[in-house]
Amino acid sequence: WCIYMMSMVIGNLADFFYLGELKTIDKETRIVTYSGCCGVIVLSAVVGFGYKHITQLDLSTLAAGADGDRTSTTSGDLLTSRSFTVPSAGATSALPFKSRVKAQILKYQVLLFRKPVAYLLILLFFNAVTLSFYTLTFDACLANTFSKRNIIPQMQIILGVVEVVGSVLFERISAKLGNKVSVLLLYVTMLAGLFLVFLMFAPDAPHHDVKGKLTYLHRSEALVTVIAVLIAIFDLGYNILANYTVGMLFLSDSEIGFGLLNASMSLITGSIFFLSSFLSLPVILGVLVVFGTLSTLVILFELAELRGEEASGVRTVTVSPNLSVS
Repeated sequence: WCIYMMSMVIGNLADFFYLGELKTIDKETRIVTYSGCCGVIVLSAVVGFGYKHITQLDLSTLAAGADGDRTSTTSGDLLTSRSFTVPSAGATSALPFKSRVKAQILKYQVLLFRKPVAYLLILLFFNAVTLSFYTLTFDACLANTFSKRNIIPQMQIILGVVEVVGSVLFERISAKLGNKVSVLLLYVTMLAGLFLVFLMFAPDAPHHDVKGKLTYLHRSEALVTVIAVLIAIFDLGYNILANYTVGMLFLSDSEIGFGLLNASMSLITGSIFFLSSFLSLPVILGVLVVFGTLSTLVILFELAELRGEEASGVRTVTVSPNLSVS
């Protein structure tokens, strides 16, 4: 998550220094901006092609033991445990193409239609709504409340830096405070940040210019900075928990787990982006509070004690040549 959020810091630094206080973006600026973005994409593709293809069997060097499934699991909770499973060779490799497709569908059914995955989706929904909030709604509120244009990339840089630094420190802090205390602190941080947003911005701030409207709190950059820090703290915490839960639930089938994560986040974020055009700020904050509360309860009472072998009831899902699933 630390590496992922560095993009927010780098992108907004470029916005802050390159676009500056521009009131309008002309053709030349657009060409330079999009050329830079396309260059990064091409470079990423080239780097990606250079990676060696890694299969599950390559992980066998991490574990010792006889042939077959080799598992090493340490005790711990959702925040600090370390587990991995190294499966034996897949039974589907020798099957015809159609049979492999059927086998993969069966595998998806076994892995996805589980109670913990349903709880995970609640957490993913909350994270997606949070993502759409601080990349769309929060920026719109800043633009419609403050005259200074640079305040948007400035706050996003602060948010990104806190997420990067916090991601590095998160596990150490969680190990000292304990699982439940850490999650409850994240929840309190979320409530505090969203409550300050409610007090500082007008209800129609995401959609209209509200520079002259009165609010509960005096508008200041210092207070906006506090809000950005609080949003960053609970966002990084819940996202790390979501990623770690995916890792626990899909130990031997990470491509399915992270495919579910990315697909869910993209679909929900896109939907919220669309709906945000019709929702007032209090409604959006209310949705965040409701699903933040549900996510916290899910983490504390359903997902907090997940460990590798307990996550699915089976360590590895294998499909035999006759398409029976174990």
